[in-house]
Amino acid sequence: MFKTLLATIALLTALGIHADSSPKSCHHRTFDATLWVQSSVEWRAHCHQTYNLAQAALKKRLRDPQWTAAIEQYADQERGEKTPAIIVDIDETVLDNSPYQARLVLKNESYKSKTWDIWVHQEAAYPVPGSLPFLTKAAQMGIEIFYVTNREARLEESTRKNLEKYGFPLSKSMDTVLMKNEKKDWLSDKGSRRAMIAKTHRILMLIGDDYGDFCSGAKTDKVTREESSRSYQQNWGQGWFILPNPTYGSWKDAIVNFDRSLSPELKAIMEREAFDPRLP
Repeated sequence: MFKTLLATIALLTALGIHADSSPKSCHHRTFDATLWVQSSVEWRAHCHQTYNLAQAALKKRLRDPQWTAAIEQYADQERGEKTPAIIVDIDETVLDNSPYQARLVLKNESYKSKTWDIWVHQEAAYPVPGSLPFLTKAAQMGIEIFYVTNREARLEESTRKNLEKYGFPLSKSMDTVLMKNEKKDWLSDKGSRRAMIAKTHRILMLIGDDYGDFCSGAKTDKVTREESSRSYQQNWGQGWFILPNPTYGSWKDAIVNFDRSLSPELKAIMEREAFDPRLP
């Protein structure tokens, strides 16, 4: 045990990561969430459950020529003639970036594009449990897999290499890794990319870890998001399949109304006010 600990410390030091032994490192904003993802069987079970449910529904969705999971395709009367496809997010959906989150915790830092880019270029993210066998089988059934991600376009090569390392299905005839800002209208809202795919493919399923992976309008206040989600309750487990991500996402930004100018102290106050302790 002691030798393992020493080896871990040596590895972290070689990577330039120095664990903060003071109590504050245990009070990092994502300490418990990151620990849960990396240490619990429950997180793995949740991931396998999601992909097992998607697998169980896949043949039924494939056989129904009028079925689509994409809101952007509801009005398309010709969808039954199109090649079937599945749209997946990448981060925390098919690639696990919890080691990057662990680095932030150990160094008592927050997300920065510079450190994120370094992580992505290392091509070191593991597959999310259940994702690779599911997508491999779907591809073998003739279903095209599209990866719609909000990683910036400058990270596409490293992203592709990370996916290729583990054998995720990637088309050789078309671009199926669609990055944020790769085209002018490909912003953080993924609706334009889903709409583009819907022109040529029938979208059987949407799989992601964030509300924005399924519909537009994720970047609104908490109350509006909740009202919107209620109108789509029937989609979950049918064509929409969601993975757990307790560390970051639009859910957290919605609490502070997506205001990036707020101080950490004010954000913390707004987050505390979001709790419901059911006091009399």
